[in-house]
Amino acid sequence: MFVDLDGFPVDNYRIRELATNPLKNAIRYQRDVHRSLAASERGLFLQPDAGDDGTGYHYGQHSCYDDLGEPDLFMPWSVGFSLLAETGYAEPALRNHVVHRLHGPLGISDSVHWITGEIAPSQVTARHDFWNVSLSTMAMSLFLFKDNEFLNSASGVTEAFKKVFAPGPIIQPALNLLLD
Repeated sequence: MFVDLDGFPVDNYRIRELATNPLKNAIRYQRDVHRSLAASERGLFLQPDAGDDGTGYHYGQHSCYDDLGEPDLFMPWSVGFSLLAETGYAEPALRNHVVHRLHGPLGISDSVHWITGEIAPSQVTARHDFWNVSLSTMAMSLFLFKDNEFLNSASGVTEAFKKVFAPGPIIQPALNLLLD
C-alpha cells in the first residue's frame, strides 16, 4: 500500500479501471477528505476512519462520508496519510495532536471525540489498534525517510511485484462483465 508502483505495469486485476496504483489512490482519497473536512471547519481533526468509536468495545468502519452518526469522532492516527497527501494541511493537524496529547507510547491515539468549536477533546480513547498504529507508522516513515526507493530496490519486493504485476488478460471495459 505504501510503495509507489509507477515503475511497474498495471496490476493483474482483470478490470482495467480497477487496476491502479494503491499509493496514488490513498493520496487522492486523502486530498478529498482534506477538502471535505476543511469545508466543515474540522480541518485539524483529519479523517474519521476505521477504529474504536471511543467506547473501548465497538470498532466501526467510520469515514469522512459516513460518520455512522458520530460527527465529533475522528482518528488522529490518520495524520500519517495526511502527511503523504498534503504536508501543508497535515502539519498543523499533527502539531495540534501533540499539543493536546493525542499520543502515547505506541504512537498517535486511535480515536478522539472532539466537538467542533471546542478548545479540547471531550474523550480520548487510550486503546491502541495495532493495525492503525502500524499504518500510521508506515505512512510517517515513508513521509520522513522517503523509503519508497529502499522498498522498491529490495530484491524480494521486486520479485513479488513482478508476480503481481505480470501482463495478463484484461477485460475492457468493466461493463462487459455485466453484459455476459
